[in-house]
Amino acid sequence: MANKGQKPNKHKKKYKKPIKIQTLMLIGATIGITIILGYSAFKSTEPAKYDLEYSEFQQMLDDGKIESADIINSEDSFIIRTEDGETYNVVNPDYEDFRKELLEAGVDLNISQRTAEDAILSTLSSLPMIMLCFVLIYFVFKSVGGQATTLFKVLKPEDIITFDDVAGMSETKEEVEFAVSQLVHAKELEKFGARPCKGIILEGPPGTGKTLLAKAIAGEAGVPFISTSGADFIEMFVGLGAARVRALWDLALANAPCVVFIDEIDAVGRHRQSGGDAASVESNQTLNALLQRMDGLGVGSGVFVVAATNRIEDLDPALLRPGRFDKHLYIGPPKSKKDRDEVIKVHMKNKKFSEDFDFDKASKLMFGLTGAQIEQVLNEAALISLKNDKKLITTEYIDSAVMKLLASGVAIKHTSESDRDISAVHEAGHAVANLALGRAVSKVSIMPYSSGIGGITVQDTDDIENKRMKTKSELLNDIKVMLAGQEAERLIFGDTSIGCSNDIEKATMLAFNIVNSFAMTEDSIVNISALSKIGVGIFDNNETVKKINEILLACRHEVTEILSVNKNAIQKLRDERLQDETVINVDKEVLGIIQLKD
Repeated sequence: MANKGQKPNKHKKKYKKPIKIQTLMLIGATIGITIILGYSAFKSTEPAKYDLEYSEFQQMLDDGKIESADIINSEDSFIIRTEDGETYNVVNPDYEDFRKELLEAGVDLNISQRTAEDAILSTLSSLPMIMLCFVLIYFVFKSVGGQATTLFKVLKPEDIITFDDVAGMSETKEEVEFAVSQLVHAKELEKFGARPCKGIILEGPPGTGKTLLAKAIAGEAGVPFISTSGADFIEMFVGLGAARVRALWDLALANAPCVVFIDEIDAVGRHRQSGGDAASVESNQTLNALLQRMDGLGVGSGVFVVAATNRIEDLDPALLRPGRFDKHLYIGPPKSKKDRDEVIKVHMKNKKFSEDFDFDKASKLMFGLTGAQIEQVLNEAALISLKNDKKLITTEYIDSAVMKLLASGVAIKHTSESDRDISAVHEAGHAVANLALGRAVSKVSIMPYSSGIGGITVQDTDDIENKRMKTKSELLNDIKVMLAGQEAERLIFGDTSIGCSNDIEKATMLAFNIVNSFAMTEDSIVNISALSKIGVGIFDNNETVKKINEILLACRHEVTEILSVNKNAIQKLRDERLQDETVINVDKEVLGIIQLKD
């Protein structure tokens, strides 16, 4: 790998695109169709079989039943027409007095000569059909394979960003920088018996900056960046995926030193299947080709492979072993306020903000969002300002944009006072439960959204800003808060609404993870997900469901007690919010929240 600013190698072998087998097949098919059509035109009168035996023809001639005959010189047969209008093919005896005998028998004789010019003219008349076939074959092959190299994008070093352009990810950038330095000094490492890193897999949810970081690796090293997607290798025809892998590596070696980036590698790197269907065979061959090419990258090859996925559990273990992708780095939302602030400042460029814009408050509102989501929020805030005939973005517009993102819809008006009242009680239950459990609440809203969400309660991020690991008791408190909306409705109205369905779903999934993934139940330490890998189904027996239900019922019982002693707080918050659909910075002292002793 070359250092930044290194001059390109003038003696590097120039990559030439090979003639693809699809192109050769296209040319061959076109020539074949032309020959067939021309031959058919030239031999258009050649029968597949003789309709009338010559002895039968002779008898009909003697009986005077033949009205006319069409003879083409040099043809093996001729056509006769009888008195009753029937036509037959007859073998042409082609002796000297034959035509004389026909005339003497009163047959109307038509003699003609087929020339090469006639065949040519007939072939030319078939040209539209030939061209149509050519076009159809062309598009079929293009859709199937096409030129593999056109699937790969090659960016020059001067067109690529560097680490300075990547905000946040401070810890991740340090690790990646170290990997890049190994490639730059590969020969030096070899002297000490050390092998440089061949590749990195970037794992994480969409929109966290995996592609951006991959580009920065190439930009930092000052080398070309070749990008593609795992889906580009998937085809229905066996062998095409493997061919594209080879074409990618040929292109990479021709442009070495360089960085190869494969996005969504899970599309091509899934666990190999033992089935014999065409799809499994093609997938396995493509993956095997990728594994072989990764193994072929020796010290000094100059090719560094970066892959991205949000489903690393689906990848084949052979792909993840050391010597292929040596490093696996998780890229998530900004891990700290410092990293999040850096991302926000990047996306604030070229945007205008009001003088009273509260950056710290805006940053707090965007807690937990990915880089792509932060960009969306700021863009939406700019659009809201334009919609309101304003030229400046305010903190209020940021708040509205975040709410729109979290609710996955647009704000609408309540259609009835009943729905408004149910939403007020529901969200009050969430807020009171949070406060009673010692959690701060920054915002409560009963503004409904087109997605079906009737309101939202936002926990203050100061409590969870730098906390990465949750205990079982904290997870159980999360479940209690989720169930609090439904229990508040039951407490105030004696009934519940369908607006609780999303809360129940989330609570069930969290309880499932407590039992399944985290093994936090007192009577078992079995990770049920691990059992599924050896063929034991999660729900092969009813024990898992029983444990999940026990957790949910216990949490519901506790949150019912919490809300019962704080019924006045629910009523007070309900009345406040009926006056104004949003309450900011809910104060537990004002509401008179009572916390239960453990």
